[in-house]
Parts: sequence; structure tokens; C-alpha cells
Amino acid sequence: MKQIYTFYKRMRNWGWRRVLMTSVITSHFLTFSLSHLLTLSLSPLLTLSLPHLLTSCSYDETMDLCKLSVQLIYPEGSVDPYPGVRVELKDASSSVFVDSTDVQGVAHFTVPPGIYEASTATQLVDSTTATWWRYNFNGVRSMIIVSPDSANQVSIELKMSRKRIVH
Repeated sequence: MKQIYTFYKRMRNWGWRRVLMTSVITSHFLTFSLSHLLTLSLSPLLTLSLPHLLTSCSYDETMDLCKLSVQLIYPEGSVDPYPGVRVELKDASSSVFVDSTDVQGVAHFTVPPGIYEASTATQLVDSTTATWWRYNFNGVRSMIIVSPDSANQVSIELKMSRKRIVH
């Protein structure tokens, strides 16, 4: 520190030009002083941040998965639930999970916790009678919050349109 003070004092007394025009030793001293100052000022920073760097490297990478059941509710007097209806589940980052319903009309998902939107659209042709009908079902349910501590069972009420098929 005393060397830096004497160097500063010499610069003040002699003026900047004379100090800069002196020998190579002066520039070497200036370089050494600046690098020494940087080393001294960074040393406490590294000492304080080293424990944080060592502890922040260890973290648990396991992700909790939650089960979600989506029940399709068909309009009264239309059809009974049937298997194979495609149900899509979309999260906030636009990841899409797809499953199809079982015999009871329930789709079962295993997804990470988050906020989802479930949707479905399907067609069914009823050819059991003399007049054939095409049924279109669709439904959407938004803002489904899935978490490990909730029931995670939702239902979608389907809307129906019907069209007669002429042969």
C-alpha cells in the first residue's frame, strides 16, 4: 500500500507526462499495482461465493407425477359411454398428453403437476336402426389444476350435434 501511495504522490508532484515518460519500471510497477489491487478486491468475493457454488450444485431431479382421471359425460338420451374416444390434455407450455377412454368413458393420465386443458372431439355412427345417424360430440374443460394433494378427477360435459345419413 505504501508503494501505491508514493507512486500517487510522485504523479501529483511531477505531473502526468513526466511519470508516463519515465522508464519501463514505472509502467511495470503500474501494471503490477493494478493487478495486485484486482486480486485483492476479488479475493473476498471468491471466498464468500465458494460455499454457495459448492452447495448449489446438489439438487434432486425427481419429478412428482400425478394421476388424473377425465370422465366424459354424454348428453341424456344420446349414447352410452364407449371405449376408444381420444382425449387430449394440454399444459401451459403446449405439451400434449393423449389417452383414450375405457368402457366407462374415463381417460386416465399420469402427468406432472400443473394447469391443464382437456378436450375431446369424436364422431359416432349409429347404424342399428333403419335410419342412420352421425353423432358429433365435443367438449373442453380449462383451468384444471393438477397437484399431488388434490383429487385430480374432472368431468367434461359433451355437446352433441346429430345429422341424418342418407344412403
